[in-house]
Amino acid sequence: MLFKIKNHLMLTLLVTALFVAASLALKRALGLEWDLEFEPNTLRNIAIGIATIGASDGLLHISLLLILRRKYLDRHEELAEYFRPQGALEILAGGVMASSEELLFRGVFIQATLAVIGAPAALAITAVIFGLVHMIPARPRLRIYTIWAIWEGALLGGVFLWSGSLLVSLIVHGVHDMAGFTVFAIQRHYTDKRKNV
Repeated sequence: MLFKIKNHLMLTLLVTALFVAASLALKRALGLEWDLEFEPNTLRNIAIGIATIGASDGLLHISLLLILRRKYLDRHEELAEYFRPQGALEILAGGVMASSEELLFRGVFIQATLAVIGAPAALAITAVIFGLVHMIPARPRLRIYTIWAIWEGALLGGVFLWSGSLLVSLIVHGVHDMAGFTVFAIQRHYTDKRKNV
């Protein structure tokens, strides 16, 4: 659902605004605190978060390629094609929306449930919800990426809990999504070029 939204600039900006407004209202209503301070170790933590997510993506990609071969490549190409409507502005807006997702999922959901159910359960439940809202229901072959999104949600939650900084997870998620959408755009460019030769 959120992936579909990220294909449309105005819808992405609207949902981003809604996420920010809802997150701020819930933060206030629940009395939550957010660490959005830029501290001496913030850059290091952002770099570690990006490296962790990047390494995870790389390992998953290589593992699935080795195990499933052409079946995985076909699905990966279909996923890249799914994001064809994205231009540079949609990619940038998608990164901003990803950051707003952090306000809601890590800033509100994880924090609100930590004291009640503890860190492992809060992390797991939030990751599952995060993955489900990233499902692509109209494309049955792409539903497998819901599991990947659940894993990404767990990693982003882990980055948030490890760093103690919402700013860190916010930047890591935004950079991750912009990088991923850019990779898909480059992949489509070379696929189109190959087909036209």
